[in-house]
Order: sequence, then structure tokens, then C-alpha cells
Amino acid sequence: MSTVTVRTREATQDDVLAIVELWDELRVQGGRVGPFGPPASAVAIQERLESLRTDPAHRVIVAEIDDDVVGLAVLSRLPVTPISDVESVQISFMHVRDDRRRRGVGRAIVSAATE
Repeated sequence: MSTVTVRTREATQDDVLAIVELWDELRVQGGRVGPFGPPASAVAIQERLESLRTDPAHRVIVAEIDDDVVGLAVLSRLPVTPISDVESVQISFMHVRDDRRRRGVGRAIVSAATE
């Protein structure tokens, strides 16, 4: 079995089409939003990605294998409880492409979240 190198980085506007594909795959599989979640729009994702990129409480992370975007997660820095000043990082809408699972992509995204 060959070793796979997974690289994580903050998403850019160049990743919009890959994010659309990942969202659609997650939506069809019935993830958090269920199978009836809204289809992805490249324009809407582009606008939302830009909004998240300028918000210091959020990061959008993509994972790559051989320069191919294979995973996605939105990270949010939020208080542990509504009455606490202690913050935590929460991962939402994490998804790894079906054909790239079991290769350490999810582990790499969680590692990026802890940094």
C-alpha cells in the first residue's frame, strides 16, 4: 500500500467548484442537512466563502491529495457555553469524498482544526 500525503489549507476562491462538488455529494448522501438540503450554487458558495474568510471566528479548510481537493470542513471558534468566556473550535459540515476515504483526510482536517 502506498503512502498518501494529505495537505490541508484555508480554502480560496479557486476552490469554489470543488466545494460545490463536495457539498452536493454531502447533500445527496443525507448528511447533516439531509437529502433535501439546498443544492449548491457556485455564486452563493463564492459569496459565503468570502464572508467566512473575512470573519476571524471562522475558517474554511480544504484537504488535498495530489493537488485534488478531497475534503472540506468549516471551523468555528465559539464559546463552550453561552455564559462562558472559554472558547472551543467546532467542526461543521466536514466531508471527505467517497473515493478518498480511509486515507487520513479526516484526521488531517481535525489536526488542522487544532492548530
